[in-house]
Amino acid sequence: MTADLEPLGDFRARARAFVQGNLGPMTDAVTDGLRSTRSDEQELAEVAREREVQRMLFDAGLAGITVDPAYGGQGLTTAHQTVLNEELLGHEYPSRFQVPTLVPCAAVIPEFGTEQQKLEHLPKILSGSKEDAEATGATAGPAGTGKAASGTGSVSPDSALAKYCVDYTGKARAG
Repeated sequence: MTADLEPLGDFRARARAFVQGNLGPMTDAVTDGLRSTRSDEQELAEVAREREVQRMLFDAGLAGITVDPAYGGQGLTTAHQTVLNEELLGHEYPSRFQVPTLVPCAAVIPEFGTEQQKLEHLPKILSGSKEDAEATGATAGPAGTGKAASGTGSVSPDSALAKYCVDYTGKARAG
């Protein structure tokens, strides 16, 4: 661990203060999944709240824990991510955006995206920006292979609510 990294104890205290001061308890909306019996209005209100929570996490320096700061992340360690996960346990969390957006996209773009894609898309993903996935037109693939994962695709039942998705087709791309 370098001297620039926030000590785990300090990070835990900061994360705990944020969670306790800003996030409510986990609700049934998080655990219902496909069994939802909520109205469209209730669902949209929950989506708006999750987007707000994602932005709050970002503004508090608690989004993109292990993502390079050049791309909007914190540049911390997996130990820091574990601490945040422990502090979030039992509290509301923007799962509709974490699963279909952060998990696949924020993992694939740093590995296979161009520098421009990293700079353009990762900060928006981490902040819960309202930018449309269709507007990204992102393609990413191992450099020099001619292979790419491109466009947008459905990766979970809630991906229609997400703003960024990755289509794992592996289609060959010319040129």
